Amino acid sequence: MLTEVLNVSVLYGNSPPNPAIPEILGKIPKVRLLCQAAGPKDLETQSYGVAPDCVLVYLDGEQTLPDWLPDLATEQPRAAIMLCSARMEPEFLIQAMQRGVREILPLPLAKSDLEAAFERVRMLKRRVSDPMASKGKILVVTGHKGGIGTTTVAVNLALALAEMQGQKLILMDLGRPFPDVGHFLDLEAPYNLYDLMQNVYDLDQAFLEKIVQPYEDNLAVIHGISDFKEQDSIDLDALEKIFAFLRAHYPWTIVDLSHWLDDLFLKVLGEADLVILLTALTVPNLRNLGQLWPIFRQWQFAQDKVKLVVNRYEKGTGLSLRNLNQVIKDPVFATLPNDEHHSDEAINRGVPLSRIAPNSKLWLAIKDLAQKLQQQAKPQEETAGNGTRPRRRFWIF
Repeated sequence: MLTEVLNVSVLYGNSPPNPAIPEILGKIPKVRLLCQAAGPKDLETQSYGVAPDCVLVYLDGEQTLPDWLPDLATEQPRAAIMLCSARMEPEFLIQAMQRGVREILPLPLAKSDLEAAFERVRMLKRRVSDPMASKGKILVVTGHKGGIGTTTVAVNLALALAEMQGQKLILMDLGRPFPDVGHFLDLEAPYNLYDLMQNVYDLDQAFLEKIVQPYEDNLAVIHGISDFKEQDSIDLDALEKIFAFLRAHYPWTIVDLSHWLDDLFLKVLGEADLVILLTALTVPNLRNLGQLWPIFRQWQFAQDKVKLVVNRYEKGTGLSLRNLNQVIKDPVFATLPNDEHHSDEAINRGVPLSRIAPNSKLWLAIKDLAQKLQQQAKPQEETAGNGTRPRRRFWIF
Protein backbone atom coordinates (compact mmCIF):
# COMPACT_ATOMS: atom_id res chain seq x y z
CA MET A 1 0.00 0.00 0.00
CA LEU A 2 1.34 3.44 -0.95
CA THR A 3 1.87 5.85 1.94
CA GLU A 4 -0.47 8.82 1.72
CA VAL A 5 0.99 12.31 1.44
CA LEU A 6 -0.20 14.42 4.36
CA ASN A 7 -0.87 18.14 3.92
CA VAL A 8 0.20 20.03 7.03
CA SER A 9 -0.47 23.64 8.05
CA VAL A 10 1.22 25.38 10.98
CA LEU A 11 -0.43 27.99 13.19
CA TYR A 12 1.67 30.01 15.61
CA GLY A 13 -0.88 32.14 17.44
CA ASN A 14 1.08 34.71 19.43
CA SER A 15 4.30 32.72 19.12
CA PRO A 16 6.91 33.91 16.62
CA PRO A 17 7.43 31.61 13.60
CA ASN A 18 9.99 28.92 14.28
CA PRO A 19 12.29 28.15 11.33
CA ALA A 20 12.97 24.71 12.84
CA ILE A 21 9.40 23.57 12.14
CA PRO A 22 9.55 23.59 8.31
CA GLU A 23 13.05 22.13 8.58
CA ILE A 24 11.77 19.17 10.63
CA LEU A 25 8.76 18.70 8.36
CA GLY A 26 11.04 18.71 5.33
CA LYS A 27 12.92 15.72 6.72
CA ILE A 28 9.78 13.60 7.13
CA PRO A 29 8.81 11.62 4.00
CA LYS A 30 5.37 12.02 2.45
CA VAL A 31 4.61 15.27 4.31
CA ARG A 32 3.89 18.55 2.52
CA LEU A 33 3.87 21.91 4.29
CA LEU A 34 0.88 23.88 3.02
CA CYS A 35 1.39 27.11 4.91
CA GLN A 36 2.46 28.85 8.11
CA ALA A 37 0.01 31.36 9.57
CA ALA A 38 -0.74 33.34 12.71
CA GLY A 39 -4.33 32.15 13.06
CA PRO A 40 -7.27 30.35 11.40
CA LYS A 41 -8.31 33.41 9.39
CA ASP A 42 -5.03 33.31 7.48
CA LEU A 43 -5.20 29.54 7.04
CA GLU A 44 -7.73 29.41 4.22
CA THR A 45 -6.21 32.22 2.19
CA GLN A 46 -2.67 30.85 2.42
CA SER A 47 -3.66 27.21 1.75
CA TYR A 48 -5.02 28.07 -1.72
CA GLY A 49 -8.14 25.97 -1.25
CA VAL A 50 -6.32 22.80 -0.21
CA ALA A 51 -7.71 21.32 3.03
CA PRO A 52 -5.01 20.28 5.50
CA ASP A 53 -4.88 16.75 6.91
CA CYS A 54 -3.12 18.09 10.01
CA VAL A 55 -2.96 21.49 11.65
CA LEU A 56 0.02 21.98 13.92
CA VAL A 57 -0.69 24.63 16.58
CA TYR A 58 2.66 25.76 17.94
CA LEU A 59 2.53 27.44 21.37
CA ASP A 60 6.03 28.29 22.50
CA GLY A 61 5.96 29.98 25.89
CA GLU A 62 2.22 30.58 25.87
CA GLN A 63 0.46 29.46 29.05
CA THR A 64 -3.13 29.64 27.79
CA LEU A 65 -4.93 28.14 24.83
CA PRO A 66 -5.89 30.47 21.94
CA ASP A 67 -9.47 31.71 21.92
CA TRP A 68 -9.83 30.58 18.31
CA LEU A 69 -8.96 26.93 19.02
CA PRO A 70 -12.59 25.63 19.29
CA ASP A 71 -13.48 27.35 16.00
CA LEU A 72 -10.46 25.75 14.32
CA ALA A 73 -11.74 22.24 15.10
CA THR A 74 -15.17 23.21 13.73
CA GLU A 75 -13.86 24.86 10.57
CA GLN A 76 -11.42 22.02 9.84
CA PRO A 77 -13.49 18.91 10.74
CA ARG A 78 -11.33 16.54 8.69
CA ALA A 79 -8.01 17.79 10.02
CA ALA A 80 -6.17 16.36 13.01
CA ILE A 81 -5.47 19.27 15.35
CA MET A 82 -2.06 18.82 16.98
CA LEU A 83 -0.93 21.10 19.78
CA CYS A 84 2.77 21.66 20.49
CA SER A 85 3.29 22.92 24.02
CA ALA A 86 5.61 22.66 27.00
CA ARG A 87 2.59 22.32 29.31
CA MET A 88 1.64 18.73 30.10
CA GLU A 89 -0.51 19.10 33.23
CA PRO A 90 -3.71 16.99 33.20
CA GLU A 91 -5.91 20.09 33.54
CA PHE A 92 -4.29 21.62 30.46
CA LEU A 93 -4.70 18.38 28.48
CA ILE A 94 -8.39 18.22 29.34
CA GLN A 95 -8.93 21.85 28.32
CA ALA A 96 -7.20 21.15 25.01
CA MET A 97 -9.38 18.09 24.39
CA GLN A 98 -12.51 20.09 25.10
CA ARG A 99 -11.43 22.51 22.38
CA GLY A 100 -10.96 19.83 19.73
CA VAL A 101 -7.26 18.97 20.00
CA ARG A 102 -6.46 15.42 18.92
CA GLU A 103 -2.77 15.20 19.82
CA ILE A 104 -0.46 17.06 22.19
CA LEU A 105 3.23 16.96 21.40
CA PRO A 106 5.78 18.15 23.96
CA LEU A 107 8.28 20.92 23.31
CA PRO A 108 11.01 20.94 22.21
CA LEU A 109 9.48 19.26 19.19
CA ALA A 110 11.18 16.02 18.12
CA LYS A 111 11.10 14.61 14.61
CA SER A 112 10.30 11.14 15.97
CA ASP A 113 7.23 12.45 17.83
CA LEU A 114 5.92 14.09 14.68
CA GLU A 115 6.53 10.99 12.57
CA ALA A 116 4.62 8.82 15.03
CA ALA A 117 1.74 11.32 15.17
CA PHE A 118 1.52 11.51 11.37
CA GLU A 119 1.46 7.72 11.13
CA ARG A 120 -1.50 7.64 13.53
CA VAL A 121 -3.31 10.11 11.28
CA ARG A 122 -2.66 7.83 8.30
CA MET A 123 -3.99 4.85 10.24
CA LEU A 124 -7.18 6.76 11.01
CA LYS A 125 -7.60 7.83 7.38
CA ARG A 126 -7.25 4.22 6.25
CA ARG A 127 -9.72 3.07 8.91
CA VAL A 128 -12.32 5.62 7.79
CA SER A 129 -11.86 4.85 4.09
CA ASP A 130 -12.02 1.06 4.64
CA PRO A 131 -15.01 0.30 6.90
CA MET A 132 -14.35 -3.45 6.92
CA ALA A 133 -10.86 -2.92 8.34
CA SER A 134 -12.42 -1.64 11.55
CA LYS A 135 -15.49 -3.84 11.69
CA GLY A 136 -15.09 -4.96 15.30
CA LYS A 137 -16.36 -2.91 18.23
CA ILE A 138 -14.45 -1.71 21.29
CA LEU A 139 -16.65 -1.60 24.40
CA VAL A 140 -15.13 0.02 27.49
CA VAL A 141 -16.55 -0.57 30.97
CA THR A 142 -15.38 1.93 33.56
CA GLY A 143 -16.59 3.92 36.55
CA HIS A 144 -16.16 7.44 37.81
CA LYS A 145 -14.69 6.04 41.06
CA GLY A 146 -13.19 2.84 42.42
CA GLY A 147 -15.27 0.11 44.03
CA ILE A 148 -18.24 0.70 41.75
CA GLY A 149 -18.30 -2.88 40.38
CA THR A 150 -16.50 -2.32 37.08
CA THR A 151 -14.78 -5.70 36.87
CA THR A 152 -17.94 -7.61 37.86
CA VAL A 153 -19.91 -5.89 35.11
CA ALA A 154 -17.13 -6.14 32.50
CA VAL A 155 -16.55 -9.86 33.04
CA ASN A 156 -20.21 -10.86 33.03
CA LEU A 157 -21.12 -8.49 30.21
CA ALA A 158 -18.36 -10.00 28.07
CA LEU A 159 -19.74 -13.49 28.73
CA ALA A 160 -23.29 -12.36 27.95
CA LEU A 161 -22.17 -10.85 24.63
CA ALA A 162 -20.16 -13.97 23.80
CA GLU A 163 -23.21 -16.12 24.47
CA MET A 164 -25.36 -13.97 22.17
CA GLN A 165 -22.76 -13.63 19.41
CA GLY A 166 -21.70 -17.25 19.22
CA GLN A 167 -18.27 -15.98 18.17
CA LYS A 168 -15.05 -15.54 20.09
CA LEU A 169 -14.73 -12.16 21.82
CA ILE A 170 -11.82 -10.54 23.66
CA LEU A 171 -11.89 -9.39 27.28
CA MET A 172 -8.97 -7.04 27.98
CA ASP A 173 -7.96 -6.18 31.54
CA LEU A 174 -6.77 -2.57 31.93
CA GLY A 175 -7.37 -2.50 35.66
CA ARG A 176 -4.83 -0.54 37.65
CA PRO A 177 -3.11 -0.87 40.03
CA PHE A 178 -4.57 -4.35 40.56
CA PRO A 179 -5.94 -6.13 37.46
CA ASP A 180 -8.59 -8.56 38.70
CA VAL A 181 -10.20 -10.19 35.67
CA GLY A 182 -8.08 -13.31 36.12
CA HIS A 183 -9.12 -13.61 39.78
CA PHE A 184 -12.80 -13.21 38.89
CA LEU A 185 -12.53 -16.15 36.45
CA ASP A 186 -10.06 -18.23 38.49
CA LEU A 187 -7.39 -17.94 35.79
CA GLU A 188 -3.62 -17.78 36.14
CA ALA A 189 -1.92 -15.32 33.81
CA PRO A 190 1.01 -16.90 31.93
CA TYR A 191 1.15 -13.85 29.67
CA ASN A 192 -0.36 -10.37 29.82
CA LEU A 193 -0.88 -7.16 27.88
CA TYR A 194 2.73 -6.12 28.40
CA ASP A 195 3.94 -9.19 26.49
CA LEU A 196 1.65 -8.20 23.64
CA MET A 197 3.00 -4.65 23.60
CA GLN A 198 6.60 -5.83 23.57
CA ASN A 199 5.92 -7.71 20.33
CA VAL A 200 3.38 -5.43 18.72
CA TYR A 201 5.33 -5.10 15.46
CA ASP A 202 5.27 -8.90 15.05
CA LEU A 203 1.60 -9.14 15.94
CA ASP A 204 -0.39 -11.70 14.01
CA GLN A 205 -3.19 -14.13 14.77
CA ALA A 206 -0.85 -16.97 15.71
CA PHE A 207 1.10 -14.83 18.19
CA LEU A 208 -2.08 -13.39 19.71
CA GLU A 209 -3.43 -16.89 20.30
CA LYS A 210 -0.32 -17.62 22.38
CA ILE A 211 -0.88 -14.56 24.58
CA VAL A 212 -4.63 -14.68 25.18
CA GLN A 213 -6.13 -17.22 27.56
CA PRO A 214 -9.31 -18.97 26.42
CA TYR A 215 -12.30 -19.10 28.75
CA GLU A 216 -15.22 -21.34 27.86
CA ASP A 217 -16.05 -21.51 24.16
CA ASN A 218 -16.32 -17.92 22.95
CA LEU A 219 -14.16 -15.73 25.19
CA ALA A 220 -10.43 -15.05 25.32
CA VAL A 221 -8.77 -12.97 28.04
CA ILE A 222 -5.87 -10.55 27.67
CA HIS A 223 -4.66 -10.35 31.24
CA GLY A 224 -3.77 -7.05 32.86
CA ILE A 225 -0.32 -5.86 33.86
CA SER A 226 0.31 -6.49 37.54
CA ASP A 227 3.85 -5.08 37.73
CA PHE A 228 3.64 -1.42 38.78
CA LYS A 229 6.74 -0.39 36.81
CA GLU A 230 5.40 -2.02 33.66
CA GLN A 231 2.07 -0.26 34.19
CA ASP A 232 3.89 3.07 34.17
CA SER A 233 5.56 2.20 30.86
CA ILE A 234 2.43 1.31 28.87
CA ASP A 235 3.05 2.40 25.28
CA LEU A 236 -0.04 4.20 23.96
CA ASP A 237 1.10 3.83 20.33
CA ALA A 238 1.44 0.08 20.81
CA LEU A 239 -1.98 -0.02 22.47
CA GLU A 240 -3.52 1.71 19.46
CA LYS A 241 -2.02 -0.91 17.13
CA ILE A 242 -3.38 -3.69 19.35
CA PHE A 243 -6.87 -2.19 19.26
CA ALA A 244 -6.69 -1.91 15.46
CA PHE A 245 -5.67 -5.57 15.21
CA LEU A 246 -8.45 -6.69 17.55
CA ARG A 247 -11.03 -4.71 15.57
CA ALA A 248 -10.02 -6.52 12.41
CA HIS A 249 -10.25 -10.01 13.95
CA TYR A 250 -12.95 -9.98 16.64
CA PRO A 251 -16.55 -8.67 16.62
CA TRP A 252 -16.23 -7.28 20.16
CA THR A 253 -13.40 -6.34 22.49
CA ILE A 254 -14.58 -5.60 26.03
CA VAL A 255 -12.17 -3.53 28.14
CA ASP A 256 -12.21 -3.42 31.94
CA LEU A 257 -10.77 0.08 32.51
CA SER A 258 -9.82 1.63 35.84
CA HIS A 259 -11.14 5.09 36.57
CA TRP A 260 -7.88 7.06 36.73
CA LEU A 261 -8.27 10.25 34.69
CA ASP A 262 -4.90 10.12 32.95
CA ASP A 263 -3.56 9.86 29.41
CA LEU A 264 -4.19 6.10 29.24
CA PHE A 265 -7.82 6.53 30.33
CA LEU A 266 -8.39 9.27 27.75
CA LYS A 267 -6.66 7.27 25.04
CA VAL A 268 -8.83 4.19 25.61
CA LEU A 269 -12.02 6.26 25.70
CA GLY A 270 -10.98 7.80 22.41
CA GLU A 271 -10.56 4.37 20.84
CA ALA A 272 -13.89 3.04 22.14
CA ASP A 273 -17.09 2.72 20.13
CA LEU A 274 -19.19 2.51 23.29
CA VAL A 275 -18.39 3.34 26.91
CA ILE A 276 -20.35 2.09 29.92
CA LEU A 277 -19.83 4.54 32.77
CA LEU A 278 -20.95 2.99 36.04
CA THR A 279 -22.27 4.90 39.01
CA ALA A 280 -24.34 4.23 42.13
CA LEU A 281 -27.05 6.30 43.78
CA THR A 282 -25.27 7.89 46.72
CA VAL A 283 -24.82 11.56 47.53
CA PRO A 284 -21.00 11.56 47.03
CA ASN A 285 -21.38 9.72 43.72
CA LEU A 286 -23.95 12.20 42.42
CA ARG A 287 -21.82 15.10 43.56
CA ASN A 288 -18.73 13.74 41.77
CA LEU A 289 -20.71 12.76 38.70
CA GLY A 290 -22.14 16.27 38.55
CA GLN A 291 -18.60 17.55 38.01
CA LEU A 292 -17.47 14.81 35.61
CA TRP A 293 -20.52 14.35 33.37
CA PRO A 294 -20.46 17.88 31.86
CA ILE A 295 -16.85 17.28 30.85
CA PHE A 296 -17.84 14.09 29.04
CA ARG A 297 -20.62 15.94 27.25
CA GLN A 298 -18.21 18.67 26.14
CA TRP A 299 -15.67 16.23 24.72
CA GLN A 300 -16.57 15.75 21.09
CA PHE A 301 -15.28 12.17 21.09
CA ALA A 302 -17.48 11.19 24.06
CA GLN A 303 -20.78 12.93 23.37
CA ASP A 304 -22.64 9.96 21.91
CA LYS A 305 -20.65 6.95 22.99
CA VAL A 306 -20.73 7.29 26.81
CA LYS A 307 -23.72 5.48 28.36
CA LEU A 308 -24.49 5.94 32.05
CA VAL A 309 -25.46 2.76 33.90
CA VAL A 310 -26.58 2.72 37.53
CA ASN A 311 -25.10 -0.29 39.32
CA ARG A 312 -26.46 -1.83 42.54
CA TYR A 313 -29.78 -0.13 41.96
CA GLU A 314 -32.53 -0.58 44.56
CA LYS A 315 -35.83 1.07 43.77
CA GLY A 316 -37.51 2.87 46.63
CA THR A 317 -34.45 3.11 48.87
CA GLY A 318 -32.45 6.31 49.24
CA LEU A 319 -31.91 8.43 46.15
CA SER A 320 -33.89 7.89 42.96
CA LEU A 321 -33.23 8.01 39.22
CA ARG A 322 -35.04 11.35 39.21
CA ASN A 323 -32.36 12.74 41.54
CA LEU A 324 -29.72 11.49 39.11
CA ASN A 325 -31.49 12.99 36.10
CA GLN A 326 -31.61 16.35 37.85
CA VAL A 327 -27.82 16.23 38.17
CA ILE A 328 -26.76 15.01 34.72
CA LYS A 329 -29.70 16.30 32.60
CA ASP A 330 -29.52 13.08 30.53
CA PRO A 331 -31.45 9.79 30.66
CA VAL A 332 -29.88 6.74 32.28
CA PHE A 333 -29.01 4.05 29.73
CA ALA A 334 -29.69 1.09 32.05
CA THR A 335 -29.85 -0.04 35.67
CA LEU A 336 -28.36 -3.16 37.24
CA PRO A 337 -30.04 -4.40 40.43
CA ASN A 338 -28.24 -4.81 43.70
CA ASP A 339 -27.44 -8.50 44.18
CA GLU A 340 -24.59 -8.51 46.65
CA HIS A 341 -25.13 -12.10 47.71
CA HIS A 342 -24.76 -13.70 44.27
CA SER A 343 -22.15 -11.19 43.13
CA ASP A 344 -19.87 -11.85 46.11
CA GLU A 345 -20.35 -15.60 45.80
CA ALA A 346 -19.33 -15.50 42.13
CA ILE A 347 -16.23 -13.43 42.91
CA ASN A 348 -15.14 -15.66 45.80
CA ARG A 349 -15.58 -18.82 43.74
CA GLY A 350 -13.97 -17.37 40.63
CA VAL A 351 -16.94 -18.11 38.37
CA PRO A 352 -19.37 -15.94 36.38
CA LEU A 353 -22.88 -15.18 37.56
CA SER A 354 -24.36 -17.45 34.90
CA ARG A 355 -22.81 -20.44 36.66
CA ILE A 356 -24.19 -19.87 40.16
CA ALA A 357 -27.32 -17.80 39.54
CA PRO A 358 -28.51 -18.06 35.91
CA ASN A 359 -31.97 -16.82 36.88
CA SER A 360 -30.84 -14.02 39.17
CA LYS A 361 -32.11 -10.51 38.47
CA LEU A 362 -28.54 -9.25 38.08
CA TRP A 363 -27.53 -11.79 35.42
CA LEU A 364 -30.77 -11.25 33.51
CA ALA A 365 -30.22 -7.46 33.66
CA ILE A 366 -26.68 -7.88 32.33
CA LYS A 367 -28.03 -9.96 29.45
CA ASP A 368 -30.57 -7.20 28.73
CA LEU A 369 -27.74 -4.66 28.78
CA ALA A 370 -25.78 -6.78 26.30
CA GLN A 371 -28.82 -6.84 24.01
CA LYS A 372 -29.15 -3.04 24.19
CA LEU A 373 -25.49 -2.62 23.34
CA GLN A 374 -25.86 -4.87 20.31
CA GLN A 375 -28.75 -2.71 19.17
CA GLN A 376 -26.62 0.41 19.66
CA ALA A 377 -23.91 -1.09 17.45
CA LYS A 378 -26.30 -2.15 14.68
CA PRO A 379 -26.81 1.25 13.00
CA GLN A 380 -23.04 1.62 12.60
CA GLU A 381 -22.76 -1.86 11.08
CA GLU A 382 -25.65 -1.24 8.69
CA THR A 383 -24.21 2.13 7.64
CA ALA A 384 -20.81 0.57 7.10
CA GLY A 385 -22.46 -2.00 4.83
CA ASN A 386 -23.80 0.84 2.70
CA GLY A 387 -20.33 2.35 2.38
CA THR A 388 -21.19 5.47 4.38
CA ARG A 389 -19.79 4.72 7.81
CA PRO A 390 -20.10 7.75 10.11
CA ARG A 391 -16.83 9.47 10.73
CA ARG A 392 -15.46 9.04 14.27
CA ARG A 393 -13.04 11.30 16.05
CA PHE A 394 -10.06 9.94 17.97
CA TRP A 395 -8.11 11.67 20.70
CA ILE A 396 -4.60 10.42 21.26
CA PHE A 397 -2.12 11.45 23.91
